[in-house]
Amino acid sequence: MAPASPMCSKCPRSASLDPEPPKAQLRQTSNKRPKAADYSFDIKEVLTFAIRYYRVSLCTRDPYPDASTELKWAKIAWKRGCQDNEVAIPHDGVILKLVCLFILPEQNLI
Repeated sequence: MAPASPMCSKCPRSASLDPEPPKAQLRQTSNKRPKAADYSFDIKEVLTFAIRYYRVSLCTRDPYPDASTELKWAKIAWKRGCQDNEVAIPHDGVILKLVCLFILPEQNLI
């Protein structure tokens, strides 16, 4: 078999100067609905802080926010949780939903 020509071989990508932080990885579970306990320790710590921060926003600002305000508060809470834990984990829709649903890692919901 003839060796591949240098023109056809793939070149490795150069490393980005500003690499994107890893996303929150959900562990494989049999349940269809995600919960805080399905995430790694670091994400649970950020999630716990974010949920508590979000709850305070509900109590001090508006107990019945509209959907856009709820999403905005969840994003702010996640950002504050990352800052407090000195990590940079981007959020996704599932994480923000967990923040809004108040599912803390230490809660055992059946």
